[in-house]
Order: sequence, then C-alpha cells, then structure tokens
Amino acid sequence: MTDDALKGKRLAEFASDIQTGVGAFDVGEFDDLRMIGMAASLAVQLRGLPELDYSVLARVSDSLFNIPTVALKPVL
Repeated sequence: MTDDALKGKRLAEFASDIQTGVGAFDVGEFDDLRMIGMAASLAVQLRGLPELDYSVLARVSDSLFNIPTVALKPVL
C-alpha cells in the first residue's frame, strides 16, 4: 500500500461522499463503500445524542439518513 491509500478517516469521508452522491441508486461496485458511508453518515448524525431505540431508528433511517431499513443492521 502506498501512503495515498484510503484508510481510516479518509476512507470514511470518501465513503460518506459516495453514499451522499449515489443516494438511493443501486451501484453494485460501490456496495461496500456505500455501507461504510452509511455508517459514517449515521455516526455523524447521532453523535452526542442519547441512546435511540432501534425501532425508532428503523422507521426514520430511509427518509432522514438515506439508509434503507434492510441495510440498517449491517450499518450499525
């Protein structure tokens, strides 16, 4: 790996950008990056909040965070 390799925080930022740009479109070659991007986006949105009930998060994940409900468990 080179020093320019994506890892850590840079990977999460890049993946979050991909997730934001791709949105609800299905792009197979970006599946793993989208999952990391969803996790990064969700972490940023929930940071500092008290613990949320999973059922509440599942009801709003798609509309508020662009995370399909079926992808929520792997993202978490």
